[in-house]
Amino acid sequence: MSGATTSVALLRGINVGRAKQVDMAALREVFTSLGATRAVTHLRSGNVVFDSPRTLAPAAIEAAVEAATGVSSSVVVLSAAELDDVVAADPFVGVADDPSRHLVVFLSEAPPADLAREFEQRVTAPDRARVLGRAAYLWCPEGVLTATGDVKLWTRAGIVATGRNWRTVVKLQELAGQ
Repeated sequence: MSGATTSVALLRGINVGRAKQVDMAALREVFTSLGATRAVTHLRSGNVVFDSPRTLAPAAIEAAVEAATGVSSSVVVLSAAELDDVVAADPFVGVADDPSRHLVVFLSEAPPADLAREFEQRVTAPDRARVLGRAAYLWCPEGVLTATGDVKLWTRAGIVATGRNWRTVVKLQELAGQ
């Protein structure tokens, strides 16, 4: 559709386990009901690539998802161009050699410099972190279960944060480019 913008919505806390499950067909229908002309989900973890002639605000998506599914979830929305920028700015290119241990925490807003610095400083070796704009990159060579990044720091600061591994980030970029 001419004039449509491609965006990505990332729902926080949606997973394939028992907690906060959302049917992906129902999720696609939510986006269609909000005016999206294309809605593609990836995995069962709240990833939606969509085209829309108008901007869909996170609050509108959150309300529609809860009304349709009964599940309350915060949402981070970014344009396809912003996602491209996140991938291009990856500070761990050539270092992160396992996409399941390389994470991007997407933020609803760019944090103040002092908060970004605090996040980076709380990460201990061998883990590494870097905050660039609305993305906090983490490289956790020993695995994400032992990662030292304090992701709750964002929530305490009133910033919505939701993480995705690098494999998912790249797949979402691919879907957004289609």
